Amino acid sequence: MDCVSPILDLATRLWDCTANCVSHIRDLKQNVEILRRLMETLNLRSEDVKRRLELEQREQMIPLREVEGWLCDVGDLKNEVDAILQEADLLLEKQYCLGSCRNIRPKYNLVKRVAEKSTRAEELITRGRFEGVAAMFLRPVVDELPLGHTVGLDSLSQRVCSCFYEDEVGIVGLYGVRGVGKTTLLKKINNDRLRQFSYEFNIVIWVAVSNQASVTSAQEVIANKLQINGRMWQNRSQDEKAIEIFNIMKRQRFLLLLDNVCQRIDLSEIGVPLPDAKNGSKVIITTRSLKICSEMEAQRWFKIECLPSTEALNLFMLMVREDTLSSHPDIRNLAYSVMERCKGLPLALVTVGRALADKNTLGEWEQAIQELENFLLEISDRLPRAVVDEMPLGHIVGLDRLYERVCSCLTDHKVRIIGLYGTGGIGKTTLMKKINNEFLKTSHQFDTVIWVAVSKKEKVQESVKAAQEEFLLFPNVQKFRVIITTRLQKTCTEMEVERKFRVECLEQEEALALFMKKVGENTLNSHPDIPQLAEQVAERCKGLPLALVTVGRAMADKNSPEKWDQAIQELEKFPVEISGMEDQFNVLKLSYDSLTDDITKSCFIYCSVFPKGYEIRNDELIEHWIGEGFFDRKDIYEARRRGHKIIEDLKNASLLEEGDRFKECIKMHDAERVTGWKEAERISLWGWNIEKLPETPHCSNLQTLFVRECIQLKTFPRGFFQFMPLIRVLDLSATHCLTELPDGIDRLMNLEYINLSMTQVKELPIEIMKLTKLRCLLLDGMLPLLIPPHLISSLSSLQLFSMYDGNALSAFRTTLLEELESIEAMDELSLSFRNVSALNKLLSSYKLQRCIRRLSIHDCRDFLLLELSSISLNYLETLVIFNCLQLEEMKISMEKQGGKGLEQSYDTPNPQLIAISNQHFRSLRDVKIWSCPKLLNLTWLIYAACLQSLSVQSCESMKEVISIDYVTSSTQHASIFTRLTSLVLGGMPMLESIYQGALLFPSLEIISVINCPRLRRLPIDSNSAAKSLKKLKEI
Repeated sequence: MDCVSPILDLATRLWDCTANCVSHIRDLKQNVEILRRLMETLNLRSEDVKRRLELEQREQMIPLREVEGWLCDVGDLKNEVDAILQEADLLLEKQYCLGSCRNIRPKYNLVKRVAEKSTRAEELITRGRFEGVAAMFLRPVVDELPLGHTVGLDSLSQRVCSCFYEDEVGIVGLYGVRGVGKTTLLKKINNDRLRQFSYEFNIVIWVAVSNQASVTSAQEVIANKLQINGRMWQNRSQDEKAIEIFNIMKRQRFLLLLDNVCQRIDLSEIGVPLPDAKNGSKVIITTRSLKICSEMEAQRWFKIECLPSTEALNLFMLMVREDTLSSHPDIRNLAYSVMERCKGLPLALVTVGRALADKNTLGEWEQAIQELENFLLEISDRLPRAVVDEMPLGHIVGLDRLYERVCSCLTDHKVRIIGLYGTGGIGKTTLMKKINNEFLKTSHQFDTVIWVAVSKKEKVQESVKAAQEEFLLFPNVQKFRVIITTRLQKTCTEMEVERKFRVECLEQEEALALFMKKVGENTLNSHPDIPQLAEQVAERCKGLPLALVTVGRAMADKNSPEKWDQAIQELEKFPVEISGMEDQFNVLKLSYDSLTDDITKSCFIYCSVFPKGYEIRNDELIEHWIGEGFFDRKDIYEARRRGHKIIEDLKNASLLEEGDRFKECIKMHDAERVTGWKEAERISLWGWNIEKLPETPHCSNLQTLFVRECIQLKTFPRGFFQFMPLIRVLDLSATHCLTELPDGIDRLMNLEYINLSMTQVKELPIEIMKLTKLRCLLLDGMLPLLIPPHLISSLSSLQLFSMYDGNALSAFRTTLLEELESIEAMDELSLSFRNVSALNKLLSSYKLQRCIRRLSIHDCRDFLLLELSSISLNYLETLVIFNCLQLEEMKISMEKQGGKGLEQSYDTPNPQLIAISNQHFRSLRDVKIWSCPKLLNLTWLIYAACLQSLSVQSCESMKEVISIDYVTSSTQHASIFTRLTSLVLGGMPMLESIYQGALLFPSLEIISVINCPRLRRLPIDSNSAAKSLKKLKEI
């Protein structure tokens, strides 16, 4: 037994050592596995934080320092753990013998280190639960504002800023007349804080208060400065926004600058804490009224005075510049004289000084001084009397309602400037005189009423602004109103009017009453037929007051029916020869002369070619202008844009009127037509009663010839075009019996525009190939037309080709498409197709698709699928699909840049692309889908963000127009049909839904649903088309 005991003791010791070794190896494996799992979790959390941080940085936010420190700690731990895990893997691979206990301590230390790193990883995982990972960039404490010369404001700026150190002053008021420099002083105070903000204020906020100041607008400006934004902010109520602003600003020492305060502002409603000694904040306001300073509870206010003579002279000389002052020995003395007349008002000194800066002759300065003296004398003569001067006024007819509307604005404190605009002779001055004279009879809130007749040689804007500035030189005048009359709506905009009214022509009954008053009872009763003849004459004056008055006066002594018959004929043919009518045309000529450039004038004159009362389609008129060469020849789409701009300018100048039937049409008032004819060198033969034309008319200066809607004219005489060398526009459209073009058309070498639409011409003569300047060829609504091979491709200048609405391209016309494709100058196409192969030729050509403006597809019986390129068809405005009985599906394809191959095709809308739908079909306005019985839906229209008119009829299988399955977000939902004005659905017995939810339809005017028995509801609610819907029709 004695020898056994030592052996047992040794074995026990060996077992303990081996057991400890095995235990350490087993613990190491477990701890390493735990550490690996913890690091995997930590790495995933780190990736999540980095991804959130990347998104926040895209929104111009910066990482929180805590987050940056955490990411650094994670990176350090990862490096340490990688080294430990590598060491542990080596130990475990060796699989030490059970009896080998020499390395227990290193293994024990390794287990301990693994455990420590696991604990560290758990801590970082817990710390990584961040609510936010970034914060907004801190905006500068002070935003520097643009600032001009600040002559004479230094001492006053110092006095105002001294209030920053007075605890009892929280609100400071600066008041004075307009133009005296209040805003300039406030900007100077703001910008001076750039150098001193570190010890004065934590934040400086500038708010420009508008005339229609609101709590909401002020809150938005302040929130922007405080970096409060996001969807949550936008969804908050006004009170909630005020609370959030208050909670931020109460911790700040702020300077709030409120410029141009017109009425009391409740700071607490905005959320601005009241400045006091405790928070050290300040508020400075500028206003024209000392009363506002009092209402805003300002503890200190300063009146901004006009500049003293020396400082006024320095500012004026600074504006005029030394080189102008030195250009003549006497100019410096004249400059001093002008400066004195400005009475130290900085705005006057600056504007007058700038205006004279380029006047280098003595005569120009003397004239400027005289004009300034005369104007100020006219105003000052009237002001002291504080009365209204009665204006001579004739009969007032048809102005009562407009008078009441204008007068209601005079009591509206939000309206300071009112504009009355309309064509010459419409009654604007009469209305102004009525307003002026009524002040003699009724009480009003004005101290004085001033009438300024603007000279015809002066610019309206400059004269009225000058009157306003001089008017405001009188500090006691606070509640002023300005009313202007002008022929141009644009002038109202430039004058920044808050309310404008268009003065319209008189209604028929009112016009007749005014005319009868001018003619007089004696004349009307002198013969039984004269009252009826008088009605005819009044009707020809078209409701224009000036015409009614002048013609009425001219007819007051005409006592025989024969003289009245003669007057009617003269009004019809030569109205300017009627006594007194020359005044009317002089007035209208002013509107014409006010047009900004010769091209606009030429475009207006051109309108007189169309018949009296004819409503001209905008697009048709622009195409004629293009044919005349009025616009740049390189880009036809830019020419169309320019044309639409000119139409708006002419409408704003009251020279053109919107059509009675369609918004897309315009017409000329008869009086303006005569003004145009006096300038024109064009011939318009228009009407059914023209049966034949002269043989060889000599028209050596003729540029435009219209022979339109002459339904009895069958042919042209030989040699008709022989003496028309300059003609550029030839319009023969709607001359239905015309079967061939006249001989000699190839003589018209300057021809740029031909319109043969809706004629019976069967073949284009080969001689047209010689018309190398031809830019526009219109062949709409024609029967099958024979076009000789290579004729079209020879027209190298051709930019616009239209074969639309009839004369559809069939299979044998694919060669015509190839010819069109070969013309380098081609910009615009309007085509109709009734054959799949011809259509496929179009859809395979990037160039042809790029040029398509109107596309019509009809009677394609084997047509199963229509795939449209949303990018290549970027100029497509009108799409018509009719009687395609097999059409089942419409797809949208998105192309690579330049159309170099198909990138992806969608048979249903791709949600990622709906958000950028304004990049696709940007021009598509009108879609008509009729008689396609197998078509199921039109969900692709989600991409047509600018669509205005949609008509779907006789599509018997269609169950829904737009499928909601492919609209996945509120943004996509809100973008559907936002510009749609007209929606017409009819003859669809299976239709159950237009769209499952309610759409906003902000532009919708008309909804018409006929014979759709399963359609139980429309996609509208109380918010839909709230202001636009005019007509809802369901049958």
